[in-house]
Amino acid sequence: MSSGERDVWRSARSRSMHDEAGAALQLATRFISPVESTRVMTTELARQIAALRRSRKFVGYRESFTLARELRELLTTLRERILPDLPARAFELADAFIRADSRVFERLDDSAGIVGDAFRDACLLWLDAAAQSRKDEDWVERIHALTADNDYGVRDPLLPHAARLLSEHELRRLARRYEEEGKRSGSREAANGSWINLGEVARALRDPSLLERAGLARGYALSDRHQLEIARHCVEWGQIDEALTRLESIADGDYSRDCLLFDCYEKKGNRDVQVRLLWRLFEAVPDIEHLARLLALVPEAEQVATRSRAREISVRNSRTTDAIEFLLRAGWEDDAERIAIERRSDLDGHHYPTLLELAKLAVSAGRPRVEVVCYRNLLRCILEDGRSKAYGHAAKYFKRLVRLDDAITDYHPLPDHTQFVQELRRDHGRKSAFWGRVERRE
Repeated sequence: MSSGERDVWRSARSRSMHDEAGAALQLATRFISPVESTRVMTTELARQIAALRRSRKFVGYRESFTLARELRELLTTLRERILPDLPARAFELADAFIRADSRVFERLDDSAGIVGDAFRDACLLWLDAAAQSRKDEDWVERIHALTADNDYGVRDPLLPHAARLLSEHELRRLARRYEEEGKRSGSREAANGSWINLGEVARALRDPSLLERAGLARGYALSDRHQLEIARHCVEWGQIDEALTRLESIADGDYSRDCLLFDCYEKKGNRDVQVRLLWRLFEAVPDIEHLARLLALVPEAEQVATRSRAREISVRNSRTTDAIEFLLRAGWEDDAERIAIERRSDLDGHHYPTLLELAKLAVSAGRPRVEVVCYRNLLRCILEDGRSKAYGHAAKYFKRLVRLDDAITDYHPLPDHTQFVQELRRDHGRKSAFWGRVERRE
């Protein structure tokens, strides 16, 4: 391969960090054989990883997104172009990549966490490349050494996914090592780290008993929360009977427990228990998905009665926002509007994402009075708290109420718009920063 051809490849590779993936690589490799192309790519990837380790330039928050994209493109090339033909070389590069983590994070603002995600993905590539390289290595020792030097937490995926590389015997050996380290550790912090690692290896082994032991070693009582976490993993692993045994030890009335129980009986195909659990879940939180599942499970002759019961339960539900949202989504707009007006004091303006979502649903349902209730509560909340930084939002809500006034002919039993504005003037007339925004034309 001539020096000119190498320059073409490197130039194209540089552009591929910013252009659409693959386009530049096709330009680079059309001049050379596939084997030579792969070798050149490995050389270039090695150069980029070395540069990553050497660089001392600080990467700010905005630049971190560009860096993350470039790292992902590098890893994609490594997995798709190098790993299939040169797994041993792919492993060496993946190993060098994840060992560069401390150098990178020392000079990085990764508040968004996206560069860290790239390094976590590299851990999975490391395991796959190690498994395919067929190197005669003590992989237990290699993984243990990497996780011992994990100051930034980006090597965490190595342990729960270690079964990609290690046999059950090797995983048990690694588990014993962490257990022994935890027992003889001189500090609580170091011991806790060993028990956490033991729990991650238990996940790789899909061993609920070992996971329980790791939690108990950390000082956790065998609480409902601990049992729920283990049961969730059991469902994920397909160990349904084990999950049910643990869930049955948790007291009734726990919503998360009932959700997991439903997943278990769905996998078992027990329709009667599924229906019973869905009604329990629905009574706790009226949800359109729960109703859809119920309608899919009950006979056609029971569909009308099922919908009627769901409506009655949702109307009685004390969680006002949940009830209104469900009724709007299910098509019972009259009930939703009545509850929004009757229980308007329940709609706390501090929960602004929820109220904004209800207002959006009210638009789709053609219920402007529900919008009025939501925006009035949001507006009052901002003014009563005196949150001057939110006055821009408050003014926007006020102007929306003005526009809604043109579409509403009957506010009863709500005060009409004129009365509402008089109340605002009476209670918050001195908040000139707010009224100035209201009167400003935008």
